[in-house]
Amino acid sequence: DQPFVAGLYHYGKSQLYVNRGTGYWGPPLRLGTRSEITLFTLA
Repeated sequence: DQPFVAGLYHYGKSQLYVNRGTGYWGPPLRLGTRSEITLFTLA
């Protein structure tokens, strides 16, 4: 099981954001999924 697949998670006192990425390395395992680029604005 992968505990962090995609999205925003609260991990202890921290926040963790995991995105699906823009490509792959190795065998093409991204069949049927869309690429994602995340833009954060820190204020």
